[in-house]
Amino acid sequence: MKKIKACGLFLALMLCGWQSVAAQPTTPAPTPPHAASEVKSLFSDAYTPFSKFEYTYADWTGSTTKTIITPFGDSDEVLNIEGLTTGSTQNNAQISLGTCYLADKNYIHMDVYSPGNDVGIGEFSYYLVSGWGAKTACCNNWYNFTSTETHDQWVSIDVPMSEFKNQGLDLTNINILRIVRGKQGSTGNVVYVDNIYAYNDGESGGETGGEATGGGSTASEPTFSAAGNADLTTDVPLVSAPTPQRNASDVKSFFSDYYTSAYKFDEGQSYYGDLKTEKSIITINGTDDQILKIDNLANGAKANVSLGSANLADMDMLHMDIFSPGNEQGIG
Repeated sequence: MKKIKACGLFLALMLCGWQSVAAQPTTPAPTPPHAASEVKSLFSDAYTPFSKFEYTYADWTGSTTKTIITPFGDSDEVLNIEGLTTGSTQNNAQISLGTCYLADKNYIHMDVYSPGNDVGIGEFSYYLVSGWGAKTACCNNWYNFTSTETHDQWVSIDVPMSEFKNQGLDLTNINILRIVRGKQGSTGNVVYVDNIYAYNDGESGGETGGEATGGGSTASEPTFSAAGNADLTTDVPLVSAPTPQRNASDVKSFFSDYYTSAYKFDEGQSYYGDLKTEKSIITINGTDDQILKIDNLANGAKANVSLGSANLADMDMLHMDIFSPGNEQGIG
């Protein structure tokens, strides 16, 4: 009996090890595009470190496991965080940055990766701390890997430094980076982080009259970009929308090439006195994928689509994929 128990324990340990390896990123984080002269790097193999990055720093609330892994070779380090929780007991990952001056930068960037299959976290955010606890400020954005269906891929997050300055954070004395998980989405507790750095994007972000201006006056919107998506700035999408992940038995479809339509979808529906838009069904070049295109969606205009008599009382969520072209062609 002892031999059987030992064999079973060994097998369990092997399975746990395989699960951990499988949860790691399968590709490196995107290569940072910013010139080194515009960057203050906290954690990145692409730049010379600007400050201390003590990932072994003790967590203030709860306890997480923070390690540096090298799944793509010794020259590409990735921060692995496990044990992030929320609720009555919050395990947040604290990282000491020493005394870090970021008042002359516009944005802070990081690449994050959450494994799928309920291994990774569902919702990600972070805080900066100044004065060794005198002031704490959230980045004011929560990225949901589950609702955006971006588990198992790198997501680049860029937040204006003004988000922190407007909350009273002293950007001349940043000491702690606190990484947290939210309550939404996947129940896992693992996340991977790479390429943490502050940078300027060509806008004014320095100091005026000795007073730190933080993120500059025009750096006002955070951006989230899932690696692998094309940089689409054309009038018509160059690639299809993400493949739906729901089972057909759980879906009532109005307009999708992946499911059988349950209801009417009449894009030719007339208008009710609103400004008119132009609605048409087009096909993405080189595919059989049909999409609905709406033009002239100006202020006051509405695009009406008739769905007939749709009973959705037994459904929980309504999903759609949307695309707005750049170069001031799309809606804001």
